Amino acid sequence: NQWGVLGGSRKTDGKGRVMMKHADGEQAGIKIISLKTTMVGIVLVIVGATAAIVHFPWTLTSRRNTENIVHRLNQEIVLGTTEEVRRLFESAVTTERTIVDIFAGGSIDYNNEKERQDFYLTLLNANKNFTGISFGYPNGNFFAAQRENSGNLRLVESVWNAEAKTAQRRVSFYEVSEGGLKTTDIKEMTDKFYAPE
Repeated sequence: NQWGVLGGSRKTDGKGRVMMKHADGEQAGIKIISLKTTMVGIVLVIVGATAAIVHFPWTLTSRRNTENIVHRLNQEIVLGTTEEVRRLFESAVTTERTIVDIFAGGSIDYNNEKERQDFYLTLLNANKNFTGISFGYPNGNFFAAQRENSGNLRLVESVWNAEAKTAQRRVSFYEVSEGGLKTTDIKEMTDKFYAPE
């Protein structure tokens, strides 16, 4: 075995093949591992940078779009609610005027219980959003048709006694069916309900 000096120590076997020292082999292995680590690191940096370049603008855009959608939805809800409230209010005012005009014009005698009852029930059926329609008389009397739920109504009649300062109230409960109204209960009571107040 001979030792030669050419850019460092080399060991050759008898046939001229170069044999590396143990320390040289470790250095080469370290260089190979170091090269692999460097390549993996570069790839990870490139992938991370690409992800960051894509992710951050996407996040900002998505936040802006979400805020815009929420803002538009809020505007639509407000406009829709405003329109619904306006429509309900106009419907209530129109119904109120209709009641006054019909009673004042004498088309329906408000002292006739049957005519008054049919008229109010027609108004309730025409306005499904109304829970009740009532009419207070100048003399203190009161009449109302009230919807308890989709299948039950009640009619309230209150007659004011000016001398006793009390009202005699009768509440009739009805179940709505295809054949018309079916009385389920009637309650009578005395209270101090005075319509003009």
